[in-house]
Amino acid sequence: MNSESLSQFHVAILNALGGVEHRIGEMKKTLRERTEVEPIDLECPFDMAKQEGDLHCEIEINEHAIKQRDRLRAALTRIESGAFGVCQECEEDINPRRLQAEPCAIHCMDCQSLDAKVHQPKRSGINRSFQYEPDPD
Repeated sequence: MNSESLSQFHVAILNALGGVEHRIGEMKKTLRERTEVEPIDLECPFDMAKQEGDLHCEIEINEHAIKQRDRLRAALTRIESGAFGVCQECEEDINPRRLQAEPCAIHCMDCQSLDAKVHQPKRSGINRSFQYEPDPD
């Protein structure tokens, strides 16, 4: 990959990283404010469940943003080390269009597809072809 392309990816990743870090900061501030407020006495279990569910969603979103931040930082490290754009599995170049769509990509499409097949969740043993037929009585 030429230095101009690397420079463009570097700038794009830095911009994305700044946005993600800003969102993480805002989420941490919001979560801190929610936990510092005195607990509300909720008599209705549905209200309590809703508040717990909302908090759980906010935490999940924050964890996703932290993982994205880590992937962006790793991409910057790969740019600095000269490993950006090289598949970590087969060591072939990753298609530039893939990198434009996903700058944090660490695998080429072939290796990513193979990895997805290997780590595909196993199907449960439930027979989904069963059809209910009422008794003719």
